[in-house]
Amino acid sequence: GKGLAQVDHAKHLGFLNLLRSIVGKLGFKVKSYVPIFVQICIGFLRFAEGRNRGDKEEEEEVEEENEENEENEDGEGILVAHTKNHMSSIRTLTLRRLSEIFAHYNEHVDFGGDRTTLMGALQGYLARLPASIISSEVRVKSPALLGLLETLSMNSSLFPLLRGGEGEVQPIRTMIDCINPSSSSDALASLLRSLESLLNTDEGAALVEGHVVDLVSAFAELLDSTTASTGKLSSRQLTILCLICERIVTPESDFPPSTVSTIVQLLVPFLDPAKAFCVRQDDVKLKILNIISPLVPKLTKEDANATVYMLAKLLGPVKNKRGITSISLRRGVVESISGIASVLSDDFRTMADCLADLNAYSDKHVEEYDFNRLLPALNKLDSVDGWKKLGGEGAKILLPLSFTLLHYLYDLDGVLSRGAFKGLKALVDYLSTSDVRFLETSVMPSVKFGVTCHSDAPRKLFIMIVRHSALTFGSNNPSPHLFGDLESLASEDEEIDFFRNITHVQVHRRTRGFGRLRKLLDSASSPPFCQQSMQSFLLPLANHPVFEAKNEAFALEGVSMLGSIARHLKWGAWVSLVNLYLVQIPKQSNNERFMISALCAILDGFHEGGADEGVKRGVEKIVKRVETLLHKEVKDKGGSRIKVLRSPVALALLALFQKANMMETSFSGLVLVVCRALKSKESDSRDVARATLAKMALAVDIGGGLGEIVHQLAVTLGEGYQLHVRAATLHTILLALTKDEGVMASVHDNGEFDENVPAIMDLIIQDIYGVAAEMKETKDAEKRVIKEAMGVKSYDTLELLSVLIRFRPSETTTGTMSAVHAVVTPFVEMLQDNANASNLTIIKKVRACLERIVVGLAKNNDVQGDEVLKFVWATIASLLGGTGKRKRAEEEEEKEK
Repeated sequence: GKGLAQVDHAKHLGFLNLLRSIVGKLGFKVKSYVPIFVQICIGFLRFAEGRNRGDKEEEEEVEEENEENEENEDGEGILVAHTKNHMSSIRTLTLRRLSEIFAHYNEHVDFGGDRTTLMGALQGYLARLPASIISSEVRVKSPALLGLLETLSMNSSLFPLLRGGEGEVQPIRTMIDCINPSSSSDALASLLRSLESLLNTDEGAALVEGHVVDLVSAFAELLDSTTASTGKLSSRQLTILCLICERIVTPESDFPPSTVSTIVQLLVPFLDPAKAFCVRQDDVKLKILNIISPLVPKLTKEDANATVYMLAKLLGPVKNKRGITSISLRRGVVESISGIASVLSDDFRTMADCLADLNAYSDKHVEEYDFNRLLPALNKLDSVDGWKKLGGEGAKILLPLSFTLLHYLYDLDGVLSRGAFKGLKALVDYLSTSDVRFLETSVMPSVKFGVTCHSDAPRKLFIMIVRHSALTFGSNNPSPHLFGDLESLASEDEEIDFFRNITHVQVHRRTRGFGRLRKLLDSASSPPFCQQSMQSFLLPLANHPVFEAKNEAFALEGVSMLGSIARHLKWGAWVSLVNLYLVQIPKQSNNERFMISALCAILDGFHEGGADEGVKRGVEKIVKRVETLLHKEVKDKGGSRIKVLRSPVALALLALFQKANMMETSFSGLVLVVCRALKSKESDSRDVARATLAKMALAVDIGGGLGEIVHQLAVTLGEGYQLHVRAATLHTILLALTKDEGVMASVHDNGEFDENVPAIMDLIIQDIYGVAAEMKETKDAEKRVIKEAMGVKSYDTLELLSVLIRFRPSETTTGTMSAVHAVVTPFVEMLQDNANASNLTIIKKVRACLERIVVGLAKNNDVQGDEVLKFVWATIASLLGGTGKRKRAEEEEEKEK
């Protein structure tokens, strides 16, 4: 150490880089110098340790330099002479050189004599290693010291170097202490590779044996986290656990029951199909079961009960699908549960015997049940007395049986599924008086998943179990998980009973059942059922016809049902339902029609309002996602891909804006999107956008909302063929208003519509006398490229406008003009203009316009006789050059002359 201190730092690093080249390129030519190289490296470790001792900050960050040092070491061996942490660089490079030397020469050089000096030099590093890995905020690559330990673990001839002396820090214990959820994935992978290599040999297993309890505890903490729950890490952990059970924790060993229990509880999740890290190969699962079976008799009573629950779940379904179907695997699970009987009571042993009969398979026929044993066991469970005999010690020991029956509900064999259905009904009756909590937590969750099953046969059985539970507990039961509030949907009359209708083989009966329930939901001012019943039962039932889309009438009734349910859902449940369809619509391209309709119905069911800021922000996020569905890509007649507006989505967004008080901020943008769709060259696409805009005009207030639509039409459609489209769209909007009874009943009550008349008249005048008219009147053969250019829609629009306005000419003042004056005045001014006196085209158009105005006013309910006479006389008089009295006086004067 003293000698190294006198050497320049750059030479330290240069030698360590040179040593890498010597070992890598000269190989066995320098074999005789290997012991010297090892001693020099040990000297470097002691030198770096001595200089760093007492520097706490440097010790904690000791391995965070590794990646930088590795990068500096690449290339031709050139290394920057000065680093921010010279001692850390020396230590890192030294550890890597040692690892390379041991890996290269382990079969040809005996390193046993270096154990004492090597371990002595590594003591400080080993002591700090776990803290440096676990507490590091930056997830770095595997430290160099872990690389050295991995090299020592991979070669059996180097195992002696891992034996720590008395009072020393044990390398194996250090490795186990580094296994932590906070460790980086690279560090964990290195540690697990090292332990797996050790356990693959008897000598290595002997080194690990004394630390098995700590290793198992570390694995338990690791698997509970998300760090190593999937991928290669979990697979390697499983391999290590199996090796531990094969070589160390055997049935004959005397390890404490807590360690055995931890191992069993670590192994069982690898069998659970619901887990992300579940093993897929049946042979590996059988291996795990063969390990578990002989270990379970060594469990304590408390641990045995927990293990029974974990094993029992393996016999049940996985969410809304069948669980484990392999005969050998189910038999292995049953044998493991039977093995626990020696730890628990005689009642449990009786239950285990019944479980074995329920899962009995034929020895004579492949993949067939042994019905001689299975059916008698199944028949015992179709009565309350049968369950009482088995559950004498408590309902919890019935878990394996209940999960087995739930599994059989998915079976294609009708005998099994019907027998399981009867058994579960009897179980509900038994638990209703003995242990309701068990029914809520262990049976009903699987029943709720069963209602979402995609297959009709098992879904029908789960629905009828819900019906039985509703009748058993009734509406007075406070628990939301037992469906007691659905009691009112059941009836002795099959025509009225919702459950029987919805499971009927005839589709029209299912549709009728939905229709009755929908009317009940629509007529209710408050939710008639609890949120749990609507979310876990009614919603899945309504989703099925929409997702399956087998029958149009049934699917449309499902869409309406979703809208009715959405009106009673709380905010969180409503958001979840919207997100479900937003995720599924892109995946269900073949079923887009019903999926989009369902989404629109759900959006229409929003009822929270926009007062709450959290709700408002949530709605804004949903709106952004829904806006991506406003258009869909289709192919036009020429094969090109074009975007077409989805009218239902636009209308659903409009309804959402109105209910969430977002009209001021969002309505204008939505109208702009629809108006841009009117620019499409495809006639069908324009028709959709035009009809959508007309429906929007009916949905918004007839004042400001209609004004925004007219404004966007004027701004967006301003040239070429768009002028014809604009005129046709305006006509469509006013026609829709006149056909709506609600609008016609109130349009004359206030002057909101009249506020839009000047803007509408401006568009009409432009169409009749402007560029659009010139385009129509030209003799170009290609002038009618779109159907909107045929004819002049603005004449009809004038008539419709005259029907909608209020006829109040007397309300005209100096600053304001009545609606009827706003309609008539532009044409009167044209007649008064001397420049138009000889223009017969303009005179004819004015005449046609005035005639259509007169026709419209004749249909206007707001027109009063006395007001008409005054208005007509005032209008005509302005064109005659004076009043009637003055004209007669002038005529009499001429006669006198």
